[in-house]
Amino acid sequence: MTMAAAVSVFLYAGAAIFPAGCLVRVIEHARAPVHLRWELYPVPHGVWGQLRIMIPEILLLKALWEENR
Repeated sequence: MTMAAAVSVFLYAGAAIFPAGCLVRVIEHARAPVHLRWELYPVPHGVWGQLRIMIPEILLLKALWEENR
């Protein structure tokens, strides 16, 4: 087997294994109980609640100002 063929085999194997691994992680996260899922940030319910929080954060970086003075 030449070097180019070996590299091609590894690239195709990696290209096949990576999406499969990502899919496994997504399925594990979806099957986990809600209390084990980590929220990256709190999201208020409803469109108006989300807009009320998101607009100042996007325009003024409010959380950065409050947490990292």
